[in-house]
Amino acid sequence: MIPPAYEPSPTAIVPSGSFWAKTGPTGWHPLSAHLMDVAAVIRALFAPGTALSSRADHLARNGGVAPLPFQALATYLALTHDIGKVHHGFQERRLGTADLRRTSHVQRVIGDLRHAKLLDARGARVVELRTALLTPLHDRNAEIAFALASLGIAHHGRPWAAPNQPTPLVWSADWQPSADRDPVDFGLQLVDQAMRLSELEVLSRSLLPTESQLLAGALTLADWIGSTEAIFPFAPEMEQDAAGYWADRCERARTALERTGTRRELPGRDTMHVSWPDLFPRLARRPSALQSHVMTAPLPAPGELVIIESDTGSGKTEAALALYARLRAAGRADGLFFALPTRATAAAMHARIREFALAFCPEAAGNIVLAAGGSADHRQQNGIEPRDDDADESAAVSHWASRSLTKAFAGELVVGTIDQALLASLPVKHAHLRLAALTRLVIVVDELHSYDGYMLALLSRLAQFVRGCGGVLVAMSATLATDVSYELAAVSPAPGRAAARRRAFPSVSYGSPDGVLREHPIASPASRERSYEIVEIARESVSRMAIDAARDGARVLIIRNTVSAVLETMQKLIDCDSAFVWGPTNSGAAPYHSRYTRADRSVLDMAVRKDFGRESTVAGRILVATQVAEQSLDVDFDLLITDLCPIDVLLQRLGRVHRHERPRIDGYRHPRALVIEPDRPFGEVLEGTVPPSWLRTGIGSVYEDLPVLALTQALIRRTPRLAVPAMNRAMIEEVYHRESRHLLLHEDKRWERIIDKQLGTTMGQRAVATRWRLPLMTDSYSGEAMTELFRLSLDEELRLRSRLGDDKIRLEFDTQVPSHFTAAAGEAFVDVEWRKLGLIGSSTLPTVNVMSAAHDFTFTAGRLRGVYSRFGWVFSTHDQTDTR
Repeated sequence: MIPPAYEPSPTAIVPSGSFWAKTGPTGWHPLSAHLMDVAAVIRALFAPGTALSSRADHLARNGGVAPLPFQALATYLALTHDIGKVHHGFQERRLGTADLRRTSHVQRVIGDLRHAKLLDARGARVVELRTALLTPLHDRNAEIAFALASLGIAHHGRPWAAPNQPTPLVWSADWQPSADRDPVDFGLQLVDQAMRLSELEVLSRSLLPTESQLLAGALTLADWIGSTEAIFPFAPEMEQDAAGYWADRCERARTALERTGTRRELPGRDTMHVSWPDLFPRLARRPSALQSHVMTAPLPAPGELVIIESDTGSGKTEAALALYARLRAAGRADGLFFALPTRATAAAMHARIREFALAFCPEAAGNIVLAAGGSADHRQQNGIEPRDDDADESAAVSHWASRSLTKAFAGELVVGTIDQALLASLPVKHAHLRLAALTRLVIVVDELHSYDGYMLALLSRLAQFVRGCGGVLVAMSATLATDVSYELAAVSPAPGRAAARRRAFPSVSYGSPDGVLREHPIASPASRERSYEIVEIARESVSRMAIDAARDGARVLIIRNTVSAVLETMQKLIDCDSAFVWGPTNSGAAPYHSRYTRADRSVLDMAVRKDFGRESTVAGRILVATQVAEQSLDVDFDLLITDLCPIDVLLQRLGRVHRHERPRIDGYRHPRALVIEPDRPFGEVLEGTVPPSWLRTGIGSVYEDLPVLALTQALIRRTPRLAVPAMNRAMIEEVYHRESRHLLLHEDKRWERIIDKQLGTTMGQRAVATRWRLPLMTDSYSGEAMTELFRLSLDEELRLRSRLGDDKIRLEFDTQVPSHFTAAAGEAFVDVEWRKLGLIGSSTLPTVNVMSAAHDFTFTAGRLRGVYSRFGWVFSTHDQTDTR
């Protein structure tokens, strides 16, 4: 593989005969010094008592083998990971050598070591270096030792893959002594230094596949931290006191891990008592039955999956945070990752996590990492200025994990979208760095029901690895199908429909590593019981009924399944009476959806939480929104009007009605939802195509599974009052259990074609995930199956997604898109799906033309036209209107 272009620093003057590792405006850094920097970091990461050390020990016990001296092994590999930089090709790189293949210190050097005998025939002495490097890594098997050495050298985010052609022997001269430098002799010195400082004894067994995956990711993480100049400044004179340098770097590494949040000791951890009032001082009420169970039950065993199922607003988030606090205090984890399905829910959770951190671990509260969106989005969301990472030592260290999405999981408290974690199970660059960093953390996956077959298959692979390491994963949902919980827990077979309907709800279930799922029922207090009246209405009645309710003083939430439906509803409401339509303060009416610039979206998120949150007294307002308002959002309304949607989604939307205890006006003292019925019955479309009117409302587009929608409609027609949470389990299984489709088919044989098509879609999603997810449990980092997956071109890798159908590309403008609700700077880009640009099968981007940069920003790109106003982005194409 050809390395990226290298621009030598004109200020870096390396003395003749010296071996350099890094150069920059501040000078140069010796190779032996850089190796010590990285080794000091990984030595601290695997120190006794750390999460990574515990994970490594658990992997050995779980695999039935004797534990390895993991800290010593990791330190040795770190002290030799850049040994490929000793050859002349790399050392001359600072001179601007044209042939970049000759300068490679990873792929090319591993090939050189493999073909050492051929090179030695030209007098290169590479066999001597190879023998010295491999000897400590296995006492009998050179191939095993070579794979382990390759793991250390291939530390740039991808495993080494054997090239199609042998190493060019014309480069053998790169290893031969010159007038001022002997590469092999210095390499032997580095190996000797590695053996002394690591104190590694010769290994007698190979690594388990899982051990190699963990070690590879940890080594990359250590290299990134060890390469941060603000933490480890260049030291060209370090050879004068190598022993003192090593001691200094070990102390710097320990301090750096504490300041970055990667590894921070809790004061008084061994004697810490975690109590509910201390964790949540602002909550006046006592802990619920669910929360009390989590606070008092024995801690989950290493590798145990915890599934928390309870209705919306019942305190699942606090329960998960309390469980994390107990595990953290017990030394079972170094931090937390709270995963959510969308950027909006992640942003909302960020504030809640900060409030929790102020009570539990104030030192971490000022640097909670928000991992969501693209890289530029990520930096701005975390308050990172667009300057050099190393410009300010204090900021570079304390905000180290916040500076890129790849680094994010190295933090102590991380909140983000599930997508960022799923990338750890796909063959994308630095997947293993994400993986190793994640295993340190308690992983909480919220809204588990909202992931499709593709995402669930990726999550199951990630969960399998994390649990295999002895980590703890917590999954939460108010509307989880039994089949999904059993799949994530790797328990089979799942119970039949009748048995599934009888399962307890609310409940906390524990999935043991040996394939057993234990369920603990949770008593639901009478105060949590709600009976929602469900009424179907025609689409034409929406505006009138919403305005009438708002005139009465009610807070009304309208959730439409598509942005186009939201905009249509907004226009009709404004035409009727705009005074009741919500918008941010002094900004006029505005909808609530995801198609806004980052600055405007942030204003909308905060305004919605403020105006409809727990402390709000707003009345007589109508909020028109898409799915961004349906889950993980602590807001309260008197009336819900919603498009038809799957039952689990409907239950989530119902969770925004009568969520808080507050006075209700006459006529709205009991929770009620109005469901917009499709303009044609399902029976009329069984043999044809879904009508365009349905696509615009998300039926057949956003929600493609027509059997689920038909079963949901039949359920609410049979049951005009839905008792929550008493009926939650039965309702979910009645719609989602695999046997329910057979009942639908029994009633009408015409469903067969649609059911088969949907089954094919689900199988296709899982097949794609199976094709691309990493063999984390069965193959080593340097194994054939693993390396084959990483033989992707950059273009192919960029097309890998954590969600199917999420094929977006960023269009950049030469001027900023104006914000409508804030004075903050706008953006100069928009993310658009490929299909809207008509680029399927083409790699050439269309020319972007900005037609108007005034208040309503307008552009064209190929067949796409985009307009940005206070209603957000609206896209249209030459051949169709955007319906999603």
